Amino acid sequence: MNNKKTSLLFVLMLLICGLPEAGMGTALAQTSQQQALTAQAQLALWQLPAGRFEFQQQKWIRGLKRPLQSSGYLQLAQDSLQWVTEKPVQQQVLLNKQGVQQQLGTELKLQPGSELIGQLMLAVMQQDLAFLQQHFVLKTAEDSCVQLQPLKAPLTGFYRYIALCGKERLQQIELLELSGNRSEIKLSPQQAAKVKQTTGKTQ
Repeated sequence: MNNKKTSLLFVLMLLICGLPEAGMGTALAQTSQQQALTAQAQLALWQLPAGRFEFQQQKWIRGLKRPLQSSGYLQLAQDSLQWVTEKPVQQQVLLNKQGVQQQLGTELKLQPGSELIGQLMLAVMQQDLAFLQQHFVLKTAEDSCVQLQPLKAPLTGFYRYIALCGKERLQQIELLELSGNRSEIKLSPQQAAKVKQTTGKTQ
């Protein structure tokens, strides 16, 4: 478990009380169910096509006055997500159902115990409802957001919630950790000219 926790924390540095009245309990359950259905419908609209997306990330860490900032692009495929940070330093991470592979020199090395985080990030980007419902309570939130509250360990040991926000597409991912640290990732489709330029650099 310690190895899994260390790996998960490392990668992500790169997201009722009971009522006495039976009638009130029923109403609360119905409201919760309606929120879940609304959240599912919203997620279905946000399914991202395979392709390349720019990201801007800010991470607020307790004790630091200013957020850490990074930027780069994500390459989304059917069964994998390539996360390439270009600023402030170049770094590449590959996420798939086998786990998270980090670039070390010219090779990608699989991080032990990272299977869940690889599956999680793919599910978030691809709006995999089956996976998300298995691990989170889904509900609607303000500002056109869907909030994911972890249901079980190990995710309950890391996150208060993950929020997915957007209008016609997924535009922002917010992760609030139990420690109080918070990450905000903004996504936008990468322009064709930039895709060509970036591809030329990586060849």
